[in-house]
Amino acid sequence: MSDHHIRLDEAQGAFVDRQLSAGRHHDAAEVVGEALRRYEVALADEAERMERVRAVILEGREAIARGDFAMIETQADEAALFARISPGHAPGGGGPPS
Repeated sequence: MSDHHIRLDEAQGAFVDRQLSAGRHHDAAEVVGEALRRYEVALADEAERMERVRAVILEGREAIARGDFAMIETQADEAALFARISPGHAPGGGGPPS
């Protein structure tokens, strides 16, 4: 285990004190350790979400390259698109808005 000394601002110190008073942790090191574990998970989740976003972007670019897209320029175009992709919409009910 590594030994580090850290400085907390007033709000962070008060948060640690509240966690200790509430009995959630035995000492400040436990509070900070829990915060770091949660931060590590949050960073991993963020990286996973960004990979999914990049995959969707790539999918969209590929669709555009093959001409598989619809231009949405008016509210009528938007309504037609939502009707086409909404649950319960009959398949074959028309192509992209023109």
